[in-house]
Formats: sequence, structure tokens, C-alpha cells
Amino acid sequence: MKKNPLWTVVEHFEAGVTFFFFVVMCFFVFLQLFFRFVLNHPLLYPEEVSRASYVWLSFIGMSLVSKTREHIRVDFFVGLLPVLPRRWVKLVVDVLMLLMLAGLGWIGVQFVIFSRMSITPALEVPMNLFYVSFPIGCLLSVLRMSRNVVVDLREALAPQAADRAD
Repeated sequence: MKKNPLWTVVEHFEAGVTFFFFVVMCFFVFLQLFFRFVLNHPLLYPEEVSRASYVWLSFIGMSLVSKTREHIRVDFFVGLLPVLPRRWVKLVVDVLMLLMLAGLGWIGVQFVIFSRMSITPALEVPMNLFYVSFPIGCLLSVLRMSRNVVVDLREALAPQAADRAD
């Protein structure tokens, strides 16, 4: 399959953002540990920065693991099915996940709009900087899942390859 430049940008964006927030989170956790236990003078803001980084890391990472289908799932019974029904079950599950993520993303956008006046106690920045990661992660996951659905549909509609696969 030919690689689309847009997908390459999305992949690098997701990986770069998750790596950046992982580094930021680790840095501020260690900074707080140093100030709290070595200097005996804890700072106020590292907890909020590391929490925000963790939230961003989680929701952007949600999209990143959708690429390789590494989300936690129970597939024991699906694995017992023959190849062709297994492909259709995978397609149905991916379509349901796509719909769920789209709905959750829409609810996330509404929540970000609703909570626009909230600010964090220590940093005094809008809480929307935390909350906007959820709809962005859902949107990126919808993009990933739509690509997975297209791949699943192509596999499910190619029954002649079912004999050779798996």
C-alpha cells in the first residue's frame, strides 16, 4: 500500500507529541521530587504540569496505539472463528469503535466549550488546555479507525484470500 504524506505527518505528530509530553511529565515529576525531598521546599506547579502532560500523553497515545491495534481487548472467542467470519467481526468491532470515538469526541468538544471559564489553581491557566486533549485524541483515533475500517472492509470482501490467510 502506498504511503500517503498526510498519514506520515499524522504519525510523526502523534509520536512527537506523546514523546514531548512524556519528557515534560518525567522532568516535572523529578523536579518536584528534588525540591520536596532534597531541598525540603516543594513547588506549587509541577504537579499540575505533570498531570496535564499525562492527560495529553494518554489521549494522543490512544490514537497512536489505534494504528497498530494495541488497545486492550479480549479476542479469545473471535480467535476460534474461521477466517472469514473473524474478518467480519473485526470490521463490525472497528465500526462500533469508530462511532463511539466520534460520539465521545463530540461530547468532549461540548465539554471544552462548557468549561471555558475554569482555571487551574497553581498555574492559573484555562483548564481547557487539559480538556482539549480528549477531543483531539478522539479525532485522531477516528482518523486511525476509519483507515482500519477501510483495510478491514477490503480484507472481508476478499474471500479468495481467506484460504491463504492466517
